[in-house]
Amino acid sequence: MLNEGRHTLIVVLALCLAGCAGAPGKPASQASPAGDDMAATCRSYSLPNNPDIAPPRRISGEQPKPPENGPRSGYACVRVTISDAGAVLDPVVVKTDDQDFAQAFVRALSEWRYTPATRGSARVAYHTVLFARFPTGPGQ
Repeated sequence: MLNEGRHTLIVVLALCLAGCAGAPGKPASQASPAGDDMAATCRSYSLPNNPDIAPPRRISGEQPKPPENGPRSGYACVRVTISDAGAVLDPVVVKTDDQDFAQAFVRALSEWRYTPATRGSARVAYHTVLFARFPTGPGQ
């Protein structure tokens, strides 16, 4: 009877391992976060806000240009506070693969403007992480 229990356990384990081995994995090109996945990763660095706050909306501001002599692709995640007047304050780079691009993004943020976040009818400050990416191929 003890052997039957072991045999059943071995069969169950073998089936589980076979199922795991046959499950599709991520292609190598998707092994690291990219695009929307990277934006979501960046948002994970955001400080909490009151759930009753309606978030701000960007009304002006341009993405920085990629470095001229640098890599062909990159990203930057910058934690900021959007003031109750709609200005970007206290930028802190929290994740990047290109410091030059990240610093260009931080400089560009001084020109960005938002409609302020609101709680009810009151304008309030809002914490968020902004994400910028530059293209990976020619013509993008």
